[in-house]
Amino acid sequence: MKRFVKYIRSLIEFVVFLIVCMPLALLPNKVSAMAGEAMGMLFHRFWKSRRKVALANIIGAMEHGAISVDMTAEELVRLNFRHMGRSITELNKLLFGLARKIIASVSLEGMENYRRAEAKGKGVIIVGGHCGNWELMFSLSSILDNDFYGVVRKQRNPFMNSLIVRTRERFGSRVIYKQGALRALLKALKAGDTIGVAVDQATQTEGVRIDFLGAPAWTTRMPAILAKRTGAAVVPIFNFRKPDGSFTTYAMPEVEITGDEVEDTKCISACVEDFIRKHPEQWLWIHRRWKHQQET
Repeated sequence: MKRFVKYIRSLIEFVVFLIVCMPLALLPNKVSAMAGEAMGMLFHRFWKSRRKVALANIIGAMEHGAISVDMTAEELVRLNFRHMGRSITELNKLLFGLARKIIASVSLEGMENYRRAEAKGKGVIIVGGHCGNWELMFSLSSILDNDFYGVVRKQRNPFMNSLIVRTRERFGSRVIYKQGALRALLKALKAGDTIGVAVDQATQTEGVRIDFLGAPAWTTRMPAILAKRTGAAVVPIFNFRKPDGSFTTYAMPEVEITGDEVEDTKCISACVEDFIRKHPEQWLWIHRRWKHQQET
């Protein structure tokens, strides 16, 4: 009975989502962008718990000298929520297959860094984070020469999960769920394929505490572990929204892997920090990145 009730609840939530979000996806891109920024400001006004998290995170990074901006922490929070709202409307268009112009606006830089890593034939680990509009990263698979697997969390609502997976796999990528992913990832890399891993979320499961923007934070060792076991190359790739609304996806030089998992994790995490310093309004500050501060 409980399973049936959960199923019906999930179905109702999904139907409500379709009713609300499908009309928004049909809006012209410019109107959708304005609606997204307005939505972001509504989130800023009413989502007080996450606004406080973002503000505390930004103040902490500023106090540690990890980021430097020509505005107050409160002003950066507002910009961040506007970016988040706009990203949601872009994701909405992706979900309904109406993001052709958005995807076409993406320019590529530094892809020679990826090509050199790919040419080694031992697989490539793309590391990134919740930067820019990270869902657009799945469209990158359409220009890669080998198979691309993205490591993701499974959504609680099965209907939403199916829609998101179909969206992410529309361009030729494949999804691997984070729980129990190690075996599948090792298999993909040994076949010379490419995997993508976000490295900016707090995790204790396979994590290590290292400094992130000036304060200790639990950080995944997964890319370092996989690179050590397989010899795969690690290439950081991010995207960011430009002032005109278009996007740039850029590949950084390959991270030199030493085999020391802690030191390698620090080098990988530093690439995310570099993005945040350059585009502080386009990172997911509402995430509780520095939770679990005490050693366990």
